[in-house]
Amino acid sequence: MSSTVAYEQLCKTTVAYEQLCNKEDLKPLVMVKPDQSVVMIVADGHNGCECIKIIENNAAKLCNAATVGTPEAIAEATRLCSHSDSGAMLLCAKKYTTSAGSRLQVSSVGDCTCFVFDSNGVLIFEQELHSPATITPKNAECYGFPIVKLDRPAPPIPNVAGNFELHAGSPCLAFQFAGVKLATWSFVGHFGFPRGKMITSNIDLPSSGRIVLCSDGITDVLHPSALSHGTAEDILDRAKCKWFGKQKIITFHEDGSVSKRIDVYAPDASFADDMSIIVHEF
Repeated sequence: MSSTVAYEQLCKTTVAYEQLCNKEDLKPLVMVKPDQSVVMIVADGHNGCECIKIIENNAAKLCNAATVGTPEAIAEATRLCSHSDSGAMLLCAKKYTTSAGSRLQVSSVGDCTCFVFDSNGVLIFEQELHSPATITPKNAECYGFPIVKLDRPAPPIPNVAGNFELHAGSPCLAFQFAGVKLATWSFVGHFGFPRGKMITSNIDLPSSGRIVLCSDGITDVLHPSALSHGTAEDILDRAKCKWFGKQKIITFHEDGSVSKRIDVYAPDASFADDMSIIVHEF
């Protein structure tokens, strides 16, 4: 591939990240391969930064593994991090061209996610997550994780209007194992402790649109529709305003009543989350 083509691919890609809280997000990785495919990786560490450092130090190896397929990249990261006591949620995406058109392959463990929008800003794909929404007794029994209720309510959910919805009485659920509590049931690291299988998706892309990869520091405060426009830096700034600015919070109470208030989501950085995002236009 010519340097001009590689440059054009990179010009269509914007990257942003900010370590607001624990400083455990990976600086997003983007690599344009000789076959014109674009490999993109985001990761969100927890219980330390060892896995994130391993991923950073092996960026080229993981991107090369993704040439074969994104499952191979996740499998390699899983192997590299298998002796780490920390962990990370990880997502790898590869955009590539076939004789039938452009395709996207996405593999992930945890709650980093990937969205695809068409040229009109319509969401046409969202990667499934190993998130609290998918925690069930069946999952827990399958992987040997007890489900625990954390001593805090489930966090507010951003809606399409840009407000937050809070369902009073809904507990914040997590898996607990080896002294760790996680709101996800798949990851790399943690000494290879059993976890859910990676999720892999294959998508036929439209002729033009955008691909967005991000950590939950973005999706915790922005509805997917807010990712359909703007550069990575634009979206990160938008998310930061949601974390620290005054927002309308709509509470749905257990008795069926609804109340509204204006409040700050995160009083300080310790209540927020690290943020990382890649936006690739095509």
